[in-house]
Amino acid sequence: MAGVIATVFASLSPRAGDVHAIAPCVAHSPSAEETTFLGLLQSWRNTNIAGSYPLSQSGALNAAAAGYAQFLANTPGASGHYADGATGYPWATRAMNCGYPANQAAGGEGLAVVQSSNPVSVSPQQALNTMTSEGGGGVWVPSNVGLPVRCVGVAKAVSADGKKVAWVTLIFASSGACPGGTGGGSTQTTPTTTPSPTPTSTPTPSVYRSWFSLLSRD
Repeated sequence: MAGVIATVFASLSPRAGDVHAIAPCVAHSPSAEETTFLGLLQSWRNTNIAGSYPLSQSGALNAAAAGYAQFLANTPGASGHYADGATGYPWATRAMNCGYPANQAAGGEGLAVVQSSNPVSVSPQQALNTMTSEGGGGVWVPSNVGLPVRCVGVAKAVSADGKKVAWVTLIFASSGACPGGTGGGSTQTTPTTTPSPTPTSTPTPSVYRSWFSLLSRD
């Protein structure tokens, strides 16, 4: 079974021709709240992902995350990784559209989207809990997918009426310094000392995942 799963993920690679994202790139530097999320995410990965690297912000990933978060928050009923119509593996397509190099655009996307009939809030910890509860979700991307996974972007968006909140984080591989691309910065993430609630074991892999590898290309 493990061999079958490895084969499936090894075949998933971004194609340069797939850059047709609908969600725009939005230059973005994380707020204090988003920076808190990044610290929680780093601590969680240090505990749950073997060989986890320190994550550094990528301007391209921040821009892609901000664009998609705003799209989700401002589009009634929109949710999931494919909502904007981006082709290929949409989180990679959006990142490449914002300047992330195609030959490094492997990794995952974590989402936490909440819509209510009343104004709603989603804290950094609540967002992370939602992302980590998705078996095979993007935050579970291994520490190496052919290249070290060490770049991150994050954004939170709220609809004008406050009734929908979307958090988006992207965790990608890089051969060196995290790509700048459109907007944002490259500040290294500091782990948050308060531990996050964590599962006791890694979820059983499934055919669907919101991350993929660069281990082979077709």
